[in-house]
Amino acid sequence: MQYLAAILLLINIMIPKCSADPEVEAPEKSGYKFELKLEANEGISMDTALQDTEKYLREKFGKQDFLINDISLDLEAGVLNLDVPLLQSEIVYSAEAYFNLLNFKGDVSIRRCWQPADPEISEAAPLILAHPELTELHEYAKSFNGTAAWLVVEESDVEHIGEIFEEQLKKYPLPGGSLVIWKKEPSYTSSFQGMKELFVLQPLRPGEAVKTEHIKSAIALPPKDLPEFQVQLNFTEAGTSLFAQLTEWAAKERRCVAIMVNDQLISVPRVMEPITGGTAIISGNFGYEESNLIARFLGDPGFPHPVEIKLLEAY
Repeated sequence: MQYLAAILLLINIMIPKCSADPEVEAPEKSGYKFELKLEANEGISMDTALQDTEKYLREKFGKQDFLINDISLDLEAGVLNLDVPLLQSEIVYSAEAYFNLLNFKGDVSIRRCWQPADPEISEAAPLILAHPELTELHEYAKSFNGTAAWLVVEESDVEHIGEIFEEQLKKYPLPGGSLVIWKKEPSYTSSFQGMKELFVLQPLRPGEAVKTEHIKSAIALPPKDLPEFQVQLNFTEAGTSLFAQLTEWAAKERRCVAIMVNDQLISVPRVMEPITGGTAIISGNFGYEESNLIARFLGDPGFPHPVEIKLLEAY
């Protein structure tokens, strides 16, 4: 018996005791980063190549894990994931897909996956909106370069995206008097049916605006080549000078500007040259009643509410 006890004691000493498994922290689920540099094969459009790539990544990493977390300047093309239901889930993901890249030179495909079609898009600087628990917007706001961003979303997503904007802008206000605003109607109604346009706008010349006293008269113009009504503004001498100054800068880069009337975005025309002749034509998918109403309150000095037209850089 004593021999048995000694043997058991010896075995107990010789066999190492198992230590507890070390705790392994689960990695934070913040999305994967993909940097895509694609060249479409002959006969396959870039649009198709990007869709195929997105499909592959979604299948490989899973729907909830697939996310392009950064669009680098050396990319020739990229896929932006616009998945609002996913952003409404409990898991926090970057919402940078809410912004299209600036200086967009290709056609936008209206679907949940946006396709930057032109390699020159890599020269643009993205303005990124972050989910409330992330900080990308803050970082990009520091280097905000006076340009603006443009986004088209489905009408059903407007309320949710608006809430994210409101929350973000409380924490990280955009610099330089920028403002975020929904356009009353899409610029291209035939292409963007059921969609809403969101603009982040930057003042061209802060503090300057065409006001009621700068407008001599305004009339509604019936349709000619275009399907919608337009509004013609005739400026006073001071108004002509001011409007020419406001459009001169935009014309240098042939930029689009946003025409705000009393803080409502009514038109986003591209300025090809300074408007110096004392007359300007505003178009914005106006119907008969709306064009006449706008002409009335722009051109009637006795209108009870002061009118102010601001030009802001759009895209």
